[in-house]
Amino acid sequence: MKTQIKNSQTQRSSPVSVRHSEPTTHIFSGWRKHGIYRAFISLVAAGIMALGSISPAHADFIMTLDDLGMPGVEFVILDNSAADMDPTVGVISFLSILSGSVGVFDIQINTGLTKPFLGNNLDNVVLKLTDTTVTTGVGGTLEVRLTDTDFVLDTNFPTVDWTSDVGGVIFGGSLDAWQFVDLDNNEFGTTGPNVIALHHDPLGPGAFSDTLSTTFAYAGGLFSVTEVVRLTLGPTAGASFALTSSTVINPEPTTLLLLGTGLVGLFAWRMKKGAALA
Repeated sequence: MKTQIKNSQTQRSSPVSVRHSEPTTHIFSGWRKHGIYRAFISLVAAGIMALGSISPAHADFIMTLDDLGMPGVEFVILDNSAADMDPTVGVISFLSILSGSVGVFDIQINTGLTKPFLGNNLDNVVLKLTDTTVTTGVGGTLEVRLTDTDFVLDTNFPTVDWTSDVGGVIFGGSLDAWQFVDLDNNEFGTTGPNVIALHHDPLGPGAFSDTLSTTFAYAGGLFSVTEVVRLTLGPTAGASFALTSSTVINPEPTTLLLLGTGLVGLFAWRMKKGAALA
């Protein structure tokens, strides 16, 4: 597994010494005398702890951009990190013109969408890699990965329908796409006994569209969804594509039967009541 991360920044604060003046010391002495100083310090500490607990972004929503022909992963982008051009929580947007090329690839725009921007209803979960446009002058293979954790569905419907849609156009290359659901809720969970996978066969060149679907048993608990796109392009080639993962609860046949029986009974009761009134 590659561990090199480029374009990371570390902010280091310089130590600052503060000289207290005599009037300030005198004020604090008065505060100590009346117990105000201790209350003030407690209030400041509580405020600092509260600020530290605020999460400005969705920490488990991550995108990686990797030129497989070069060492290391060029970009690992967390929601609202330095390379994320969109401040909206649940949206990651990358532009090479602002953050730099990904190896030999220029990305005009690349956007990932998840909760809370798309919502997380108990009957439907969606993860999208959309509005992606890539060009290259020399050719190579670009891998884009998108992952999010802590999805949940209604446990009253233990069967889940899962659909993967991909579409776009490629000039001078091909595209492979994978979707993974990890019931162990791991970031980039792509292997393991509780991982369900869908793989779109190589698509392109030219315009393409493909839909895959499957079902899996769901006993409750949090799970993750990961999307992987591997784009192989020749010299002076380009591509534009979108990939969507959608998981929807699927009522069991017995549940549908009970619902239908109830509706029939209600209809018969209304007909009988109407006949009696006539």
